[in-house]
Amino acid sequence: MTQLCAFYLVFLSFATVGFVVVRYLRGKDELLSLRNFFLAGFVIFQLSSGVEPMLEQFSGRYSLMDWDGTSLIYCLMATGFLVSFLVFYSWGLGAGTAAKLVPTTRAAPGLPTLILLAVVLTFLSAVFRFSVNVPLVSTLAGKAGPSFAAIASGLVAWLWAKRLFNPVMAAVAIAIILANLGIQISGAFGRRSIVAIGGCVLWGMYYSHWRDLPRLGVLTRLGLAAAPPVIVLAAFTSVRSAQERPSLTEQIQSLASQSSIRDGLRDLASGQGTVPVSMWLIENYPERFEHIHLLGLKYFFYYPIPRMWWSEKPVPLSTMIADKADLEGVSQDVLKIGPGVVGHAAAEGGWYVVIVYGAAFAFLLKFFDSIALRRVDNPFVVLPIGSALGQVVGMPRGEISAFAMNYVLGVVLAYISIIAVAKALELFGWREPEPEAHPEWLDPEWEPEDADAWRDGYAAESR
Repeated sequence: MTQLCAFYLVFLSFATVGFVVVRYLRGKDELLSLRNFFLAGFVIFQLSSGVEPMLEQFSGRYSLMDWDGTSLIYCLMATGFLVSFLVFYSWGLGAGTAAKLVPTTRAAPGLPTLILLAVVLTFLSAVFRFSVNVPLVSTLAGKAGPSFAAIASGLVAWLWAKRLFNPVMAAVAIAIILANLGIQISGAFGRRSIVAIGGCVLWGMYYSHWRDLPRLGVLTRLGLAAAPPVIVLAAFTSVRSAQERPSLTEQIQSLASQSSIRDGLRDLASGQGTVPVSMWLIENYPERFEHIHLLGLKYFFYYPIPRMWWSEKPVPLSTMIADKADLEGVSQDVLKIGPGVVGHAAAEGGWYVVIVYGAAFAFLLKFFDSIALRRVDNPFVVLPIGSALGQVVGMPRGEISAFAMNYVLGVVLAYISIIAVAKALELFGWREPEPEAHPEWLDPEWEPEDADAWRDGYAAESR
């Protein structure tokens, strides 16, 4: 049964990817969306992460008593979450309506102004990364800085995609992207900033120009454009250490002399062993430990509250696992253990939570996707939404409350800042022309108050 479940996870992985690609090729969905980045994380961390452990029945330090039964329950819960997420995302749950309340802009400055803005955002990301040490303010700066770096990179990518073979534009874009990448990886352990910058580069290229090209060609272009970020991510993964925070110079030296792209790709594909953790939670809740109902959803709202203000603030599930699993040598202050979204559901109430979390993630991602689609041709609206994609990819794996709130904080802070700049630019005249007004009867959804009488009169005039 365990081996059969492993093959089922392989099938479900390909089915999920196929779902995304087929719907894009049929023109039903955008290829790049928050939903699809989330699905990519789900495939990596909650599907492929379980194939090898199930085939070999090896769960590392997380001892399992019933491989067959737990594997089957895991597959059912993963499928239930995936289906509920896709169904609720399709329904929208009012997310599209809520997105219409968010202000947008029609600012349309020229190329030099946009490049200058990218340079300013790069400078601000460096200031936020290294120079802000005021309590609480530094916390907010730590959320906004990576988003500014991603937006700066996405902005030059937005411009570069329209003039791909212009050597001057290529040099400017590559310089700004590398500068932001260096700022964010200096002294860093996590990989989310790399994913955020690489993802926002692809996001900018896609929405600025590529989304209007033939769809098969877009798949090829994105595949080629994604190769460099993936290589950098794999190299960084192969040399990173949870106990070290090396400087940029040390990072570059280790990447040049010690990195192994093959090992990094293997580590990325393994999903960091998230599934065994989720299976351990399935097997131990509620048999050994009581359910902590909807803790992840509650902690989403608790997360922004400083612990200095709330000394009795609960701890998240990712902090509890090492103690409950009797793991030795794990410093919870440095390294949290990702339960996976399925593991969260298992520990926080079981089957009903699978549906609740499917709906919650669907609403969150649909809301922000809908904002981007309102002004899909405007970088001031589109790029902030794609400025924290590392958090989106990581949501299925890690502490869901932290990843989700970090995405919200990073995007909201960046969006407010960028829209404020855009509104100022509008005042200086950099504004798209208003769409030409049409008679109301050209609106396909328009109906006169007395529709039948209107149609009768129109028919009589036609005769």
